[in-house]
Parts: sequence; structure tokens; C-alpha cells
Amino acid sequence: MPIINMYKSTPGSCLLLAIIAFLVYAPSLGGEFVYDDKAITVEDNPALTGEASILEVLAWDRPLREFTYILDHAIWGFNPVGYHLQNIVWHCANTILIFLLLIQIGINRQQSFWCALIFSIHPITTESVAWISGRKELLCLFFELGACLLFVRTLANPKTSPWVYVGSLCCCILALLSKQVAVALPLMLYAAAWLHQRCHDKPQDIKRTFYFLIAPTLIVIGFVLFKYPILDQLSFFRDQGTFYDPASRDVAYTPFSAILTPFATLQKSVWLCLWPIDLTVEHAFPPIESLIDYRWMLGAIILLVMTFMSLRLKSARPELLYSCIWFLVAWAPVSGAAPIAYLVADRYLYIPCIGYCIITVTYIYPLLQKKLFKFPALSTSLVIIFCIFFSTRTIVRTLDWRDEITLWKSAIQARPDYAQVHASLGNSYADIGEIDNAFKSWNTALEIDDNLPRVWINMGNQEKRRGQIEEAERCFRKALELAPNYGVAHYNLALLLEQQNKPDEALQHFKIAAKHIYHRRNTKRRKGLANYHIARLLFAKGDNQTALFYLNHAENLAPLHAPLYILKGMLYQHNPAIAQRAFETAITLDPKAPEGYYNLGVLFWSQGNHAEAEKSWQKAIQLNPELLSNIEGIKKS
Repeated sequence: MPIINMYKSTPGSCLLLAIIAFLVYAPSLGGEFVYDDKAITVEDNPALTGEASILEVLAWDRPLREFTYILDHAIWGFNPVGYHLQNIVWHCANTILIFLLLIQIGINRQQSFWCALIFSIHPITTESVAWISGRKELLCLFFELGACLLFVRTLANPKTSPWVYVGSLCCCILALLSKQVAVALPLMLYAAAWLHQRCHDKPQDIKRTFYFLIAPTLIVIGFVLFKYPILDQLSFFRDQGTFYDPASRDVAYTPFSAILTPFATLQKSVWLCLWPIDLTVEHAFPPIESLIDYRWMLGAIILLVMTFMSLRLKSARPELLYSCIWFLVAWAPVSGAAPIAYLVADRYLYIPCIGYCIITVTYIYPLLQKKLFKFPALSTSLVIIFCIFFSTRTIVRTLDWRDEITLWKSAIQARPDYAQVHASLGNSYADIGEIDNAFKSWNTALEIDDNLPRVWINMGNQEKRRGQIEEAERCFRKALELAPNYGVAHYNLALLLEQQNKPDEALQHFKIAAKHIYHRRNTKRRKGLANYHIARLLFAKGDNQTALFYLNHAENLAPLHAPLYILKGMLYQHNPAIAQRAFETAITLDPKAPEGYYNLGVLFWSQGNHAEAEKSWQKAIQLNPELLSNIEGIKKS
């Protein structure tokens, strides 16, 4: 077949694969920040706003991804094109590494090329590449492939430099710092070593292989015990089960359900690889509740067929067994047997998809060699049609990720009866100021499921902005009826009550918020803000001692929040040196806030330093001319 013989050189094949992968995903360069890009990973990421130190970032669950965002931010600021470009580059690199790894293992060049090509254009990879927050999958796969490539090279030649093995171990660590699914890496390393020995007709040196697997295994164990929040997950497992998925939270957890649900997610995952049409950001995949459920039965049959066929053809087609092992091992951490965010997600299949690609080529490659088809033109046409179909579907799906409105509309088309997607569309409309459309979407969500406290909070925020104070309060209290310890609801209600001149009730809700408020990246800062408001209300009541106690908590939790230093300066009026440092810190953190200059001027004036007071007040008046009357009053008194 002419297409197969076009690129016989490794550099030429790598270049072609990179070009194809880039062209397919080039439309994503025009995409905006969507979904978690806004609330968690980019726009509100404290690592990018300077509120989290490098040491804090290292303590997060996927720090390597955060460091790549820091690099993006240093170059591009908050321009999404640079973030999308880096995602595409990682995907191109992964495509090339797949090709190189399969060659290193011993699969022939043409077959390796087609495996990498199918991966590069497969629609199931779209969420990980077109969505900036999906970069964790890209990074994890890159370093998993690098670890396997260097591990196989280490075993292939006893004279190989020990630095190659060290490089493999470094890749293991970086993969684990990218995403927790890399805990499966030791099995991947062993499978790659096994296939290499089979492809090169070498006797398997089990002792030597296991010797080199000791270090990667210990690294994984170390991460599981000391890096990942295993105890927290076990607590959640004990109290609520394994299902974080919003579509599963109303399902009573049982061990029976946890055992059978992975079979169901397996059949769905295999189907999405085979026929990638039903792609959506929210699959709303419910767990197994009954033994009479065809989904787990199909999954069990698929698992049996994969096992039987791969073992039966182990000698003739060892790559088939390898591909099944890769798919199952890479998929196992997100199977639903252990606590995960969603039971089914397109991004979960970015790494397992390689197994599907190898299986596909294993069965189709004989057709390409004209062993089964006597008509080369027919086999060529089938391959071209297959590639066009996948590429077109990938491009179309990439366009779904170009902005939030389009993303959630596509999700509604896929899951019209799922309340969460309507709620998310409402949030997106609110972000761009289309409030009527936002309420329409939120009401649709509540018609499907009224047990959505977050929707009530969002509606309350918009009612507050529209001046509908009573309606806003009703929404916040409705959210608290559904979730009594919802920290955000308490916080927002407290702000509203303070606006209504109800400081005592507001104070109580701020205290509850300080205890229960949560955010995946900004929990400390949000708790700090709640403590700041408590201190401010206590200061207004004249309880300076207790106010200072809460303010110290606020400073420890949110050290970059400028208003708390203004309050600190006012609390330390009896100590001018501390007060001055506090006001100056507030000005440094927020040079455009007039309150810092104003209060610093008051402090200077009270000390008789009128010249410095005038300088500070001049800056305060430039920022807020309404302060002039206050300043004139101070001068007269």
C-alpha cells in the first residue's frame, strides 16, 4: 500500500504525525477559558495570582500541571491561546512518543505509525487536548511513555548507561506529580518489558525485570502513602461510598454497587473508543443498583472476550495481549472501584485509548498488507474513510469547547434530562450578563431536580445584583435548607444580612462559613475572608480583643487580602509603628485602594506629621474625591 511506504524514516514519520495532530487540533487555539479553567485551574488559580507559594503548589494533588500554567502565565498572561498551544504541543509529543515506544518494543514501523496516527486523531482525546484543564492527562501520558521507553531501553542492553534508568525513574515521579492514575505505571513497565522480549524472541529474564521494577514500585507506594490524600478518600468511602459523580450522589452506596459498577464503566469506555459519537462533558452515568442491569453484564462479557482473545493469541499476536493490559491497567484507577470525581468522562480515556489503537491496528494491519483484501484500492479507501471520519469528529468536538455557552449547549443535546448541565449553562449566561437566559436555564434545572443548592446560591447572587434583596435572601435560605453546612451559602447570606443592617445575625453566619467554606484551590483564602468579616463586625461593636483574634486567623489564611491590613491598622491605633506598617502593606497589595492612603494620612496627622499626611491624602483624593469632606473635617477638628 503506497501510504504505508511513504515514510520509512523515523524522523519523517515523527514529523508527519506531529503535523497531523497539530492540524486536527489547531481550531482549539481560538477557544476561551471554560468550565474549570475559570473557577479552579487558570483564572482563579492562586498559583497564578500570587496567593500560593511554590511550596504550597507542591502540596497540591497535581503540582506539575500547575507549574506549566505558571509558565503559560509568565509568557501569555491570561490569553488562552498560549495555554491551548501548550496543550497541542504535549499532544503532538505524546503521539510521537507512542510511535517511538512501539518501535523500541519491537512492533514494526508501519504498524507503530498507524497506532500513533489513530491516537493523534481519535475523538476521545478531544476533552484532554481542547480543554486547558485537561492538561493533566497529557502530562501524565507523556511521562508514562517516557518511563516505559527508557525502562525498555535499560532492559534491552545490560551495557546501557545507568542514567537511562535514572531517567525512567524521574519520568515515574513526574507522571505521579501530573495525575494520580500513574499509580498503574509499574504494571505498564512490566508489560512493555514483556512485549519487548517476546517481539525479539528473547527468553524472559523475570529476575532482572523485577529487580529494575523495585524502585518504580517503591516510588508509587511512597506517593500513595505520603502524597495522595488516601485517608480522606477512605473516610469518604466509609461515609458515602465511592461515587463523587453528581449523577450518583442520590444513590445509596453498597459494596455490591461498587463491585459491579466498574464492569458498567468498562463497557461504556470501550464503546466510546469504538464509536466516539456520544461525547459530552457530563455523561451523567449512574452506578449499578440492581443485579438486573445489562450494563455490567455487557462489561463482564467484554472483559471475558478481551481476556480470552489476548491469551489465545498470546504467541501469534503478543501485542494484542499488551494492548489489552495497557487499556485495563490505565483504565483501572478511573473504573469507579475507587473514589473518583466522575464515573465516566472522555478525559479518562486519553491514556487507555492507546490500547484501543493497538488492538485496532493489530486486526486491520493484515488488510493493509493486502493479505485479506485482494484490492489495494479498497483497503486504501477504507483507511482514508476511517481517518477522515475520526478527524472530522475530533474537529467538530473541538469546536464544542470554544466557549462555555457552546460547551453546555452541546452537553444539553447529549443529556437533556440532566439538571447539572442546564445549571451550568445558566452560570455561563450569567457570566456574560444574559441574566434572563440564566434564570431560564436555572429554572429548567430546578424543574428537573430542585435539590441543587448551588443553583439557589447563583440565583440569589443575581437577585442581589438586581436589588431584589428579599428574593436573594429567600434563595440563600433555600440553599441552606438543602445543605445546612454549605459554607458559601452562609457567607453570601451573611453579606446580605449585613447590607440589611442585621450585624448580629450576619456575624453568626460568617462564623459558620469560616468553619465550613470550601474551594478546591482557595479554601484557605475563603476561610480567611470569612474571618476578616467576623473581625470587622466585632470591631464595629467595640470588641477589639476578639476582633484581633479573628483578624490574626484571617492574616494567616489570606495574607494578600489588602482590606484586612487596613482593619489591622485601625485595631493597632495605640501602636503607631504597627499601624503604619499595616496601612503601608495594604497600599503595597492594592495601590488603587483609597482607604489605605486615607487611613495612613489620618495616622500621620494624629502624630503631627502634617506633610506626610497631606501626601497620603492627596493620593486618596485622586482615587476617591468623596474623601475630601472627611479629610477637611479632620483638619478642622
